[in-house]
Amino acid sequence: MAYEVAIIRSNAIIFDPRVEKISKSLAKKYNVLVLGWNRESLPTSSFKLEKNILVKLLRLKAPYSKVSLIALYPIFWLWVMCNLFVHRPKYVHACDLEGVIPCYI
Repeated sequence: MAYEVAIIRSNAIIFDPRVEKISKSLAKKYNVLVLGWNRESLPTSSFKLEKNILVKLLRLKAPYSKVSLIALYPIFWLWVMCNLFVHRPKYVHACDLEGVIPCYI
């Protein structure tokens, strides 16, 4: 399945209702790929939210609002870029400023 829209979120998307609302709204017309960072390292890594919404999570334990997080951002950016190169969406929506860098490339 070709995904036309990718939503990028550098914070937890499992507990964020905003990402779910955005993806369900876009799924009425497009196939949606949601890429997020599972900072709690919960066992979930990828699942289908609906028939045309795929959620993929990077399972890498990371703190919130700490300086040590800066060293982990390149890993997240590389993971996002790899997924964008594989799925080649037409549109990319970054919900956070941290997610913008791989989206421009």
